Amino acid sequence: MNILITGGLGYLGGRLADHLLKKNIHELTLTTYPEIYKIPDSLKNINIQNVNILDKERLIEVCKDIDYIIHLAATNEIMSVTNPHEALKITAEGTLNILEVAKEIGINKFMYFSTFHVYGPIKGMKITEKQLPNPVHPYSITHYIAELYVNQFRQNYDFETIIIRLSNSYGAPLTADVDRWTLVVNDLCYQAIKYGQLQLKSSGKQHRDFIPMRDVLHAVDLLLSTPYEKVGDGLFNVGSGYSISIREMCERISTIYYKQYGKQLPIIVSKESLKENNTAIQYDISKIKKLGFTPSDNYEEEILNTLKMCEKKIQKER
Repeated sequence: MNILITGGLGYLGGRLADHLLKKNIHELTLTTYPEIYKIPDSLKNINIQNVNILDKERLIEVCKDIDYIIHLAATNEIMSVTNPHEALKITAEGTLNILEVAKEIGINKFMYFSTFHVYGPIKGMKITEKQLPNPVHPYSITHYIAELYVNQFRQNYDFETIIIRLSNSYGAPLTADVDRWTLVVNDLCYQAIKYGQLQLKSSGKQHRDFIPMRDVLHAVDLLLSTPYEKVGDGLFNVGSGYSISIREMCERISTIYYKQYGKQLPIIVSKESLKENNTAIQYDISKIKKLGFTPSDNYEEEILNTLKMCEKKIQKER
């Protein structure tokens, strides 16, 4: 297939493009906006287009000859708070734009990356795809609106859509220029390399369903290769299927850091806040596991590669 990946030089998009390119079974086109990052060597021979997701005329040009769209272009959680109106345009309206372009051109295969945050603040409950979403953050609100548009096209225009509600993925970006160093694991790895310690702004008892990036890529492989009649409504929770505390993740990073650099890594925590949700997350991934997805939980490789990428980032900052 000729696959278009919007946001294809971003954090997940770059890793996904590199992964699919190595499989050598698809033609790839990537979009990026507002500016092209430094293009990784592995992606220099791919068709990369600078496209505003709100510019339908440019989208029509880029989507010609495309068979499948993987839509990742969206605002991150920080911009969604600082500029929620812009986030609504880019994430929600942008999704509607590319769906309309796909319909006009005749592309009906569409994968959308959403977030498990659309479920909202759920405590102590098993979170399945049947759970009614209750987004309360601008980031999750805009993603849920985008989901609704994707479902509209599935039900009204016979689109073959897949929505991935992704938990907390982690791993090294393709280049240090990809600005996702505020993510929990990436931030901790950066602290480890730059400061030789891990400083938490909380008690670290909060739980997350952390999934290594490599497992996310394997989930995409599976969903791309599964006949559409087997995916049901196309909505899937994608995560590790279990949660650990941020403190436990710190300890994992500390252990790997010691193996690599031979130094102890102090972990400094703040006092527990009454607002912290320390309940284990029960993120149910049984639906995608029925299709054959098996999480590897290969966290050592992802953390080690992230530490090494942090070295490159810090060298560039000097």
